[in-house]
Amino acid sequence: KGIYRIDIGALVPERAVSGLDYPVLVIHGIADERISWQQGHRVAASAQEDSSIWLVPGVDHVDAFLTHPDEYVERVSGYFDSRFR
Repeated sequence: KGIYRIDIGALVPERAVSGLDYPVLVIHGIADERISWQQGHRVAASAQEDSSIWLVPGVDHVDAFLTHPDEYVERVSGYFDSRFR
């Protein structure tokens, strides 16, 4: 198996989000060397209709908050406001 006995090969994010009945916000760094930004785009495209993606230029894996904290907070807060208003 993989990390924590999870079969990493069995994880299919597109399938996981396609089963959600609400829109998601995908945040993906374009400079991510672990997971391509195209994968993030496929995930967002598989999600509910009003889902969105923020492709962050020059940002590596999970570093969007570190490099753009104000915009990150604004975008995530906006997502939660739209979901829970």
